[in-house]
Amino acid sequence: MFRDLDPILRLSPVGARVAVIASKNVPAPGKGAAAYSASKAALTQLSRVAALEWAEAGIRINLVHPDAAFDTGLWSEELIAQRADQYGLTANAYRRRNLLAAEVTLPPSRRWWPISARIVSGPPPEHKSQLMVEAKG
Repeated sequence: MFRDLDPILRLSPVGARVAVIASKNVPAPGKGAAAYSASKAALTQLSRVAALEWAEAGIRINLVHPDAAFDTGLWSEELIAQRADQYGLTANAYRRRNLLAAEVTLPPSRRWWPISARIVSGPPPEHKSQLMVEAKG
C-alpha cells in the first residue's frame, strides 16, 4: 500500500502525513497473541522504514499503539473472557487493567485512537516523524 501511495503523497505541497494504527502488542505483547503481535510488529517496522525512506520528500509517518479499546467493535464478550482467562483475571478486571482501574468507554466522536491519529498526523511541529504513541485506556 505504501508503494501505491508514494506518488500521491509526494504531490503534497506541504509534506504528506501518514498515521498508522498499530497495537499495544508491539511494545507489550500478550499471551496467546503471537501471530497478531508479529503482524503488528511487522507493520510498525515497515512504517518506520518508510519514514526513513520518505523523510527526504517531507513525508512523515507516525504510529498509534491502542490498548484497551473494548468499545471499538473488535472485542466480543467471548474474546474478552478468553484474554482475561489467559491473565488469570475476570472479564471485568481485564477491562479495567489500566492506571485508573476504570473501563474506558467513549462515544465514537470522543474515542482516543482517532484523536491520537489526528495528533500524530496533524500540523507542526514539522520535526515529528517515527513518533509512536501508546494510547492506553
